[in-house]
Amino acid sequence: AVKTTPANLLNISDMLKNKQLVMTEEAVRQVEELWGQRSG
Repeated sequence: AVKTTPANLLNISDMLKNKQLVMTEEAVRQVEELWGQRSG
């Protein structure tokens, strides 16, 4: 099954319980803004 979720409603539980996660570049940017940029 395929589940779609807007980036602003995505949570860690959704990310961890699925084998694969596909995100657009814009969705990644939104998640980075919500949860902070990755370090490095």
